[in-house]
Amino acid sequence: MFNDSLNKDVKGLLGLYEASFHGLEGETILDEARNFASKHRKDLNIDEVPAILASHVSHALDMPIHWRPNGLEARWFMDMYEKQGDMIPSLLRSAKIDFNLVQSVHKKEVSNMARWDITDIDKLPPTIRDSFTALYNTTNEIGYWTMRELGINTIPYMRKVWADECKAYIKEVNWYNKGIKPTLKEYMENAVDSIGGLIMLLGSYFLTTDKLTEEGLDYVSKIPSVTHCSAKIL
Repeated sequence: MFNDSLNKDVKGLLGLYEASFHGLEGETILDEARNFASKHRKDLNIDEVPAILASHVSHALDMPIHWRPNGLEARWFMDMYEKQGDMIPSLLRSAKIDFNLVQSVHKKEVSNMARWDITDIDKLPPTIRDSFTALYNTTNEIGYWTMRELGINTIPYMRKVWADECKAYIKEVNWYNKGIKPTLKEYMENAVDSIGGLIMLLGSYFLTTDKLTEEGLDYVSKIPSVTHCSAKIL
């Protein structure tokens, strides 16, 4: 089906490999294209391939482009493009401006999630809208269960932990965009929130405890050291 002489065309193999992942079930020619490209790309002597092209090959082997989050992928491509000998400065500047504008909008949208208001949810990008809807429904479902079974509304407490987690995401995005390498202590303190451990532990406590009191709720909502350390282990 495919000429073996193509195995020397690294760019062609890379494009064929990426394109093959857009096939639908039953499109056997694309399955064959993927197998062909995969076989020959894995046989490549990466040391003989130009450094930037080799990075693209390794990146694609790790995960196809269209399976990756667009924002992170755009940042990676800008970094790669900046290293190319035929890079067009004006094009790179435009891409960076566009990327930063989109990031600033997303940061504002994530920050606004702390209002816990779904009135304008349709104005959010699809990925953020879907994630927020799932977050909103799950939290309210747990809150409804604790009100029905234990007589206490836990939604405000879970809402605060979710807001803290979103703020932790924003901090990590700022570090990434500005090229900041936090200290281990700074990273760990932020990761306690961003990893999702606190919301998991808090939700598990609400759903498994036999007796939930206002005093106990206030205590765990202040994230005692045992909860904080457990989240660090996660």
